[in-house]
Amino acid sequence: MDDDIPVIVRMTVECAKCGHTEDDRYEFDMPRTEAQPMEADEPGTCPDCGAQVLIHLKRTQQMQ
Repeated sequence: MDDDIPVIVRMTVECAKCGHTEDDRYEFDMPRTEAQPMEADEPGTCPDCGAQVLIHLKRTQQMQ
């Protein structure tokens, strides 16, 4: 029995120092027990200038 369900993760990055932005969307399968919708800010580094940034992540379940 396959307990994986499709989820969508949207990642948004905005660097206040250099203006670099990213807005990417990823789709993948995840075990049902871990696939609850969530939203979080994670620390990261700007790929252009190296400044510290917050990466905003939002995960949603796809309808089956």
